[in-house]
Amino acid sequence: MPRPIAPKTPQGLATEAKKVWAELAPAMERTRQLTEIDGPAFEVMCGLVALWRRAEKKARKDLIYSIETGAERPKGEVKLMLDIANALKPYFGMFGLSPADRARLTTPGDGADDPLTELLEKAKR
Repeated sequence: MPRPIAPKTPQGLATEAKKVWAELAPAMERTRQLTEIDGPAFEVMCGLVALWRRAEKKARKDLIYSIETGAERPKGEVKLMLDIANALKPYFGMFGLSPADRARLTTPGDGADDPLTELLEKAKR
């Protein structure tokens, strides 16, 4: 079983993605949701979150643009944000980053300090 220790921040990670890593990794390590072998998947997720934030920042200024016919369409950044959000869903699930996903996760040491779990384990023996 991998140890619940956050991997080191990758050297080549973009600045904004490093910020996401620094923001999430400590809490995820404390809650045992990030282990020493999760680096590559966590790196991709941090990069996607950083990209989403960049698109959101650009789109926030003006979400809709007009075309010659007078019809309005969402800016490309809005579609990009939706695509990134869909790409992030499995990563959020892997790392338990929503309440529903956290409820389904099992982490190393789950129940180890829980007296009821200890009692039930003793009863099985």
